[in-house]
Amino acid sequence: MPRQPMAFFSVFNDDKTPQVLEFGRFLLENGFGLASSGGTHKFLAQGGLPATDVSQLVVDSQLILVKKILKQLSLDGHEDQDIIAAMLRADPKLGAEILGGRVKTLRPEVLAGILAKDTEEDSRQLEDAGYRMFDLVFVTLYPFSKVAADPQSAHAQIIENIDVGGVNLLHACCKGYDRGTDGRIVICDAADISDVTHGLQQNDLDEPYLRRLAAKAQAHVANYHIAISEYLGRGEYTGWVGERVEVLGYGENRWQGDARLYRTLGDMDPFAVPRFEQIDGGEPGYINETDLDRLLMTVTHIAAGFELNFRSVPLICVGVKHGNVCGAAVGEDVETVIREMVSGHPQDLFGGFVMTNFPIDAKTAEILRRYEVEGTVPRILDGVIAPAVTPEALKVLERKDNRCRVFVNKAIGNLGMDSLDRSLQLRPVRGGGLKQGPYDFVLDLIVEQLEWYGPKPTEQVLRDIVLAWAVGSTSNSNTITVAKDGRTLANAVGQQSRIGAAQLAEARTVDSEQLDGAVAYSDSFFPFLDAVAQLHAMRVKVIFTSRSPRESIWNEIVSFCEQEGIALIAGPDRVVRGFFGH
Repeated sequence: MPRQPMAFFSVFNDDKTPQVLEFGRFLLENGFGLASSGGTHKFLAQGGLPATDVSQLVVDSQLILVKKILKQLSLDGHEDQDIIAAMLRADPKLGAEILGGRVKTLRPEVLAGILAKDTEEDSRQLEDAGYRMFDLVFVTLYPFSKVAADPQSAHAQIIENIDVGGVNLLHACCKGYDRGTDGRIVICDAADISDVTHGLQQNDLDEPYLRRLAAKAQAHVANYHIAISEYLGRGEYTGWVGERVEVLGYGENRWQGDARLYRTLGDMDPFAVPRFEQIDGGEPGYINETDLDRLLMTVTHIAAGFELNFRSVPLICVGVKHGNVCGAAVGEDVETVIREMVSGHPQDLFGGFVMTNFPIDAKTAEILRRYEVEGTVPRILDGVIAPAVTPEALKVLERKDNRCRVFVNKAIGNLGMDSLDRSLQLRPVRGGGLKQGPYDFVLDLIVEQLEWYGPKPTEQVLRDIVLAWAVGSTSNSNTITVAKDGRTLANAVGQQSRIGAAQLAEARTVDSEQLDGAVAYSDSFFPFLDAVAQLHAMRVKVIFTSRSPRESIWNEIVSFCEQEGIALIAGPDRVVRGFFGH
């Protein structure tokens, strides 16, 4: 007679959903038996699903043992067995959870049934001990990270949310994923229930799929252990677990081989790069993904800066090349904003990526490709990112070589302070890595730390300050960014000296006549007067920077600006410095 397949459920409270009940019902209807831990057993019973509680597994195995002892003592009469069996079942302590529930599934009655191989020897040992073999394990862990992240959680509460039993069940089940046609099925995420159900229906849960389930369970456990280690070690240890989303064509250079995009395991950020859906174009490359990430950093900072200072987020259009902004504009009219972005530096935008916080239709796509283009050949773009892109726009953006990648994410249509990336920043270095706090500073023009010198800025100038700051502080330092009337005129990035950045800003301005009255942002303080004098020669009328730590130089800069009628706004370098991209 064939053995009945068995499933073991141990699901945390927040994960006890109707979907879990439906899965349990499906298993029962398809010949499985169910066993579960205490809390899950109550949940299944309330849903009308018969399941064997862990405590009953213990009672059953103890009864087998008692029968053996009685037989050895020649007391194998049914009356004796019935009396002792009744006594065992009546004992409330036998098989019950102990130590406040901390020991409930760490029992041989459970683990042996998961670890056993489907061999005659293992089957005999299980039968002799009164244990059952488990073919499927569905476990979700205590929410340690969620509890640890809550400032209201006490240390004792956080420690109590270290799951021991669930982790061991997942480990044990993973070990048996490859046992031929009898491979163990391990589920650590309810999102996999649908696929597992379909696989059982079609009888096609093959070894590669079971291996993926086991790998996912181990990744979840690894991520869980990292969170515990980070909490207990108070930053002494760290780690990162990612799930592959896509294999990219190649890295920064073709000779670096294939590259891969991963998503942070368990991350629910709607703005995460892997959540952007590609709807057109060929496979993206490593640089395409980094451009998307850098665009996202700039666009979210623009939105946050405007929401904080002006209580509303304008239409935003930004173009980048190799991660650095070559054109940015804000405003209230879609077509005007796109034209202003393009005119920032049309030549640089060739082969670039563009992101907007508004949908792209055929008309706006046409502006992106043809505005300020000499000749009949439209502008080449490597990518466009927006909340939505119409099918007609896709035809306009299409390139013969299929190299214009189009991504959509409706979340970027609703940007603001909440859209900033609040996660810790990780950067690999040879033999290790660097970790720092989130890059989420937002310029507040009314904070007390700011010092204001010279003419009082107009509303438009204040808006240009925020735009220049958002662009410059998300570009490779050293940076000087120049803006006017809601668009960038120049973004001079990656310079070793402040004077070099100022000179580059003038060189990169398409129409130098437009510099008259512009705003300039410097991502750190001016060590000498020379760069300020250069900006004055360019007819810049407003400068936002951080205060020089050298009092004599700072006094010289202030005096020069006051004498030349330049409005100067500054804050402490430790507060407003905008270094980025190292």
